[in-house]
Amino acid sequence: MPRATDVGDKVTLIRILGLVVGYLLLPAISLADCGGRDLIAELARVDPARHDSLLARSRQVVNGEGLLWEVGNGSTPPSYLFGTYHDTEAGYPDLPEPASVRFRAARVLIVELTDIEQQRMAERMARDPGFAMTRSGNRLFRHLNHADRQLAEAALGARGVTMQTARKLQPWMLFSILSVPVCQFEARSDGASVLDQRLIHEARARGMPVAGLETFEEALGAFSKIPKDAFTAILRDLLRSTEREEDIRATMLGLYQHEQVAAIQQFAALSEPDPERAIEAFRLMRIFTDAILVPRNHAWLDSLIPELRQGGAFVAFGALHLPGEEGLVELLRARGFTVRRVIER
Repeated sequence: MPRATDVGDKVTLIRILGLVVGYLLLPAISLADCGGRDLIAELARVDPARHDSLLARSRQVVNGEGLLWEVGNGSTPPSYLFGTYHDTEAGYPDLPEPASVRFRAARVLIVELTDIEQQRMAERMARDPGFAMTRSGNRLFRHLNHADRQLAEAALGARGVTMQTARKLQPWMLFSILSVPVCQFEARSDGASVLDQRLIHEARARGMPVAGLETFEEALGAFSKIPKDAFTAILRDLLRSTEREEDIRATMLGLYQHEQVAAIQQFAALSEPDPERAIEAFRLMRIFTDAILVPRNHAWLDSLIPELRQGGAFVAFGALHLPGEEGLVELLRARGFTVRRVIER
């Protein structure tokens, strides 16, 4: 017979999973009715030279700017890639008009995880406690110092998770919980949704087919590629960010709305005044990119390319999958597609 604490853990985590599932696998901070300062915009006012220097580095990333991209193969109607951001205010209440026009005319909507896949994931968690928790416990907390443990206790407690429960969580679940700020839990409980989910809902209402780029098993499998020591460092960095999560969210959302995608990815390092900590932030960013983003980009091609050859697809996924030499824009060009940024104001 399961212990009462095990049952309580399971109920708590099933509730939390329903809130975080739309945010998995992106280092996204998302708030609804919260404050926060746009740190990049503030820097532009107080130190324009440093602001320009910081953003110049992100602009060196190939395809580092732009959310909407047209994909053609010369023989069928074009398809479109659109980079989303897992924030309840991104694309709210509607998509930007250029993207909205393409979406309404599309043959099929393609997303990372369909609503059916998200439901399948929730059902797996309901029947299999070991999916999100392990009796042997994770060892991540053993490598945190006293200050970081205090941060963890405060951050997790505010999200309704005890340290006793947290020590049993699979790393992906712990990461997912801490990536969603407190007020976003409240917003999601009140029915707020992220752009990806709103697109799925509208497509279903229109009778448009919805296809997924991966299963939840494939998506979560990416976390196993992160070395344990690196995961501990990422956890420590994430814990420290909870103290200023509203500012981080406001900054990243501002960069997204200005289509500065590479700057979103590099924000932590770009904004770090301490050179040593900036180097460490870039190292962690590279590890996360190599383990979580790049392998999935390559894996998605198997299901994505046949749809693009038919044409008329609207493909919506986290914007961080777009830029870089191994981002989806460059990978599709290497497969013979013509990919160009759509700029309409």
